[in-house]
Amino acid sequence: MLSDEKGLPVFVDTISGEESFVQVDWRMEVGGPYISVLQVVPPPSARGDMIYLRYIDSNKVLSKSVSKKDPRVPPRLMRRNKPGHE
Repeated sequence: MLSDEKGLPVFVDTISGEESFVQVDWRMEVGGPYISVLQVVPPPSARGDMIYLRYIDSNKVLSKSVSKKDPRVPPRLMRRNKPGHE
């Protein structure tokens, strides 16, 4: 189970050697406070969303549980040739 201090918890089934992804979202009632909502996300969907994340500088990481490097696999670089120069 994962939760934060005032948010809605989520139960995560983890399997050794497999990745698990949890998304932090927000819910708000009219006139009420924001409540953080954690939800399990399927790996293909999470990987698609991760391209929009920006990681902080490693010297700003305060917790040992936070990765100091970007865990995403870098995109494969493709060589493009100018037309007529193949």
